[in-house]
Amino acid sequence: MAQDVIGQDFSDAIRPVFFETEYPDFLYATHGGMVFVIEFRGRAYGLTCGHVFKDFEPGKLFVTDEKRAKKGSMPARIKTLCYPSSPIDAAEDTDITDLCVLEFADYVAPDFFKGSAYVIDEKTVTTSKIGHKLLAAGVLKEKSWIVPPDIVIGYCRLEFVDVGPYVDPILRRGTAECNEPPAEPGALRF
Repeated sequence: MAQDVIGQDFSDAIRPVFFETEYPDFLYATHGGMVFVIEFRGRAYGLTCGHVFKDFEPGKLFVTDEKRAKKGSMPARIKTLCYPSSPIDAAEDTDITDLCVLEFADYVAPDFFKGSAYVIDEKTVTTSKIGHKLLAAGVLKEKSWIVPPDIVIGYCRLEFVDVGPYVDPILRRGTAECNEPPAEPGALRF
């Protein structure tokens, strides 16, 4: 019997990292980065890296309800930031502690993201093996900018090939070749 799969493009779950500011002429600012919006056990979460915050307050993070936000887009407010706190063995002294799970405020149900949150369950997540194709989607800082009232986002996708484990069995290494990063530009007006 064939296993059911969710027909969802995981790149729809990507959101650029923006922070609200106190400046009327520059309502938003960023150091770059992205949030991957997921649904797990009926709740919505975001996955990002801790370094995207730099000097911004976590409460100012503006994660939009749609991939291509527009004027009036609603933000998903953050309730808690969670980091891996006790890596062991080969995971020690790696970037694993930069991973950050965003627990959204209680009002942010999975449907807040209009069907674009990537569902994490036994049908959508599996273990990679050598030779598998791995896709990465994100936001390119060099292809994104804010010049009020316009915000331009350079989304990208890159295909890797799994070449085996990396220091810890849960981490994988991938290789890819890219001469010119493919970007999916999108202009927003706020």
